[in-house]
Amino acid sequence: MWLIILFIILGLFVFFRIFVWFFGNWRLSLTRLADSYIYGIEKEKLSKKKAFFKALKLRYQLTKTGELMAELKKQGLSEDEMIKKTDALLMWNSLRQNTEYRYEYILKRKGFIKEAVDLAMSRSLVEGGMFASQKIEKEMEDLYGTLQYHRGFIKEGDYSLTELLVCGMMIEYSHEIKGKSYDEVVKMIKDYFSTNPYFKKYLE
Repeated sequence: MWLIILFIILGLFVFFRIFVWFFGNWRLSLTRLADSYIYGIEKEKLSKKKAFFKALKLRYQLTKTGELMAELKKQGLSEDEMIKKTDALLMWNSLRQNTEYRYEYILKRKGFIKEAVDLAMSRSLVEGGMFASQKIEKEMEDLYGTLQYHRGFIKEGDYSLTELLVCGMMIEYSHEIKGKSYDEVVKMIKDYFSTNPYFKKYLE
């Protein structure tokens, strides 16, 4: 009896891992980024720079505490209900804070200075974490060497789809590209999209 239960648990665990690998990995995230970028250019007639920023913003920008509180006041919730919802937001943002700091780093490196400043100024200490900025700088140094001397991993002035997907990997999947060169990351991305002409024409 116990053996059957153990096999069921192991089977569910394996199924979960396979599900995450197929539906929750970097390939799905990059596909969403690419779709957003191409839609912005083809349907909304945005410039590459605007489509680049919009895709990043849709994927990574988090709701800020002040924005949530204003919305909750409009809904007429009680103070206890507002506190409960705000606490839930802070907990979620704390889990994503390193991702958010990578996002801010990309914004700065790409020249979206106002957006990066707005993001930094809207954080509370609880929301961003007192040492999160130092932590992300250290992580980026581990990935690419000292930032001061290895800024070439991000191409300034490049708002192509390829560059967007490289930045997406840096923001959300740094563990996947640790130790790889820029060209290796580009190859990994292009290999994945190589069978789909819809994406491929934008990756040339």
